[in-house]
Amino acid sequence: MDVRAQALEIPAPNEVVLRGQRWGEGPDWIILLHQAGESRDLDDWRPLLPAIMAPERTLLTVDLRGHGASGGEWDAAVLGEDIAALLTFAQIQGAAWVALAGAGETATQLLAFASSNHIDALVLLTPVFQPGQAHALRGQGEAKLFAVGSWVKSLNLDVREARNRSIGWSMLVSMPTEDQGAELLAGPYSSQLVERIVSFLAEQRMLAKHALPRRESTV
Repeated sequence: MDVRAQALEIPAPNEVVLRGQRWGEGPDWIILLHQAGESRDLDDWRPLLPAIMAPERTLLTVDLRGHGASGGEWDAAVLGEDIAALLTFAQIQGAAWVALAGAGETATQLLAFASSNHIDALVLLTPVFQPGQAHALRGQGEAKLFAVGSWVKSLNLDVREARNRSIGWSMLVSMPTEDQGAELLAGPYSSQLVERIVSFLAEQRMLAKHALPRRESTV
């Protein structure tokens, strides 16, 4: 697989341009969206990228609006529209299977988006929930991998509840650390999480190809 990145500009609502990087030309797409914050951008995903690159895949990392090289001002209220724009872009480019990955608030928004849009798989690093959200955002049956640092009790409990109430195949990776979100990919347990993500994506794509029934899994 060619490991050189192709720079992209993707139009989003309100005349905003989202800028990102693309690796590969395969039909299986993995779109990675970083969490919000002044120091956050698409580079948050660098620890994961080498492990999930494959000839049949296209990887897309994008700076959220108001972050990195993307235009506009950050507005969580329109993140769902930006996700839709990215999904449409992938479909136009020939995507046959799409997994979305997010961290923090972005992971929560991906869960909300999946409640009314078809996604094949979700990778959710410490989604952050408002009261009542953890049991309300259940998805539509897409496969989900949740990850959380277990030493922050409130986050650990919320992510566990979200996983337990989720509709469809789901996995929970709970690690003994205070790290959360993208930090889980750079902390002392990063190799274990990366291995789980790699296995999760490969298994879910295989199941989709062979149309096998999904099963519940606990880690």
